[in-house]
Amino acid sequence: MNLRKNAIFGQSLNGLALIDQIRELRILDYLCLTTCILVVSGCLPALSKEERPLASTQITQAQAIRPKTEIYADATTGLVGFQAFKLERGQVQNFIATSSGQRAYASTSDGAILELQYLAKSNQLDRRQIYHAQGLQTLLALSQDETLLAIAEFSSITVLDLTTLEVKAKRSDLRGGVTAISWDPLQEYLIFGQADGTIYAWSWKQASALETYLGASSAIEKIIVHPLGRIFFAGERDGQISVFRLIRTDYDLGLRDPDAAVDLPQSVRKIQTPSLGTRIDDMWLESNGAYLFVSASDGQVYPYKIRGIKQLPPFKVSADFLVGFTGIEQQILFFGAATKDQRLRFFCFRNDGNFTLDSATFLEPLEFLTAKGGILWATQKSGNIIRFDLKLLSADPAWAEQSQRCLRTIT
Repeated sequence: MNLRKNAIFGQSLNGLALIDQIRELRILDYLCLTTCILVVSGCLPALSKEERPLASTQITQAQAIRPKTEIYADATTGLVGFQAFKLERGQVQNFIATSSGQRAYASTSDGAILELQYLAKSNQLDRRQIYHAQGLQTLLALSQDETLLAIAEFSSITVLDLTTLEVKAKRSDLRGGVTAISWDPLQEYLIFGQADGTIYAWSWKQASALETYLGASSAIEKIIVHPLGRIFFAGERDGQISVFRLIRTDYDLGLRDPDAAVDLPQSVRKIQTPSLGTRIDDMWLESNGAYLFVSASDGQVYPYKIRGIKQLPPFKVSADFLVGFTGIEQQILFFGAATKDQRLRFFCFRNDGNFTLDSATFLEPLEFLTAKGGILWATQKSGNIIRFDLKLLSADPAWAEQSQRCLRTIT
C-alpha cells in the first residue's frame, strides 16, 4: 500500500464564497488555509475474480402486494389518501426510489434486497428479491442513470448491475461499519463514510483505488455529492457539516498528478460549517445544487445557501426530532417531514410565516421519506411501504390556498 500524506486546510465561513464560480474549475480556489487536517490516501488490493459472483441465484419471482386497509390510528383529522403495502420481510433497513416514482428498492432485516414496481392499473406493488446481503444493516445508493445499485453492508460494498443483476464490483476488506454512502453523479466514485468519522472515495471501476479523508469527530450520518461532481457534503452525528473537494477537481486544477506515485501537496481541502449543536438526522440537496437543507434532532430544518455556504434562519417543524425528511420540487419548493407523533407534516417557507399541513395519524411513525416523480414514498418499521400521490396534496383546499405564498427560492 502506498501511503501518501497531504495537508488540508479550511477556514471560518465568514465572508467565504466557496462556490463563487461553481460552474468553473476554480470551484474551491476561494478556500483560504488556516486549519490543518490530515488525509491519508492509498490503494487496496485489486479485486479477485472470486469476488464477482452473479446475483441470479438470489433472484425470486415477482409477487403482487395489495394495499392494506387499516393504516391510520386516527383518520378524522388531517390529510388522507395514503396507501400501505406490507412487505412481509421484516423491518425495512433502507429505501430509495427512482426518478419516475414508480420503482423503488428496499433492504430488509432478513438480508433481502427488493425491487418494487408500482402497477397503476391493478393498484398493486410488485415485489421481487434481486440480491441477498449478509449484513444485518444494509444501505443502498442508486447511480445517476439508475442502472447501478450500491449495496453497503458492515464491512463490504457491492455494485450491482440492475439490468443484468450481475455483481460488477465488490469490496470486502473495509474496516468498520459503513454508515452513509452516495454516488458521484458521473458514476466514477462511490463516496462512503463510517462510524469512526472516516470518509472514502472509491474508484470502483479500477477496483483498487481508494482515497481516504480524515478529520471528522463523529460518525458520518449522510453524504451528498454536488450535481457538478466537484465537491461533496458530509453530515456528522454531532452536528458538524463538512464540505470536501472531490479528487477529480484536484486533477482538473493540476493539484494532483494521476500517474504520480506520491500526491502533490495540498491535494485535498475541507471546510467546516459551524456546528449546529445538535445531532444531524438527514440532509437533502436541491437538484440544481443551490441549497442544502439539514434536519436535526431539535425538530428544526436548517437551510444553507451553497454559494458561500451561508446558513439561513431555520424552520421549526416539530417539538421533537424528525423521524424522516425530504424536499419536494414541483411548481414550488416544499418539504415533507415525519414527526414523532406519527404524522407526516408538509411545509414550505414563506415571508409571512411558514405554513404546515398535517396528515392523519398513522398507526406507527414513518421513516425514509423520499419524493420522486410526483410520488412520496416512506416506510414503517413493521415492514410497510407507504405511497402517496402528491396530486392529492394539491387538491386539498387548505394547501391549494396557502401554498400560493410559498417561496420558490429561499433567501
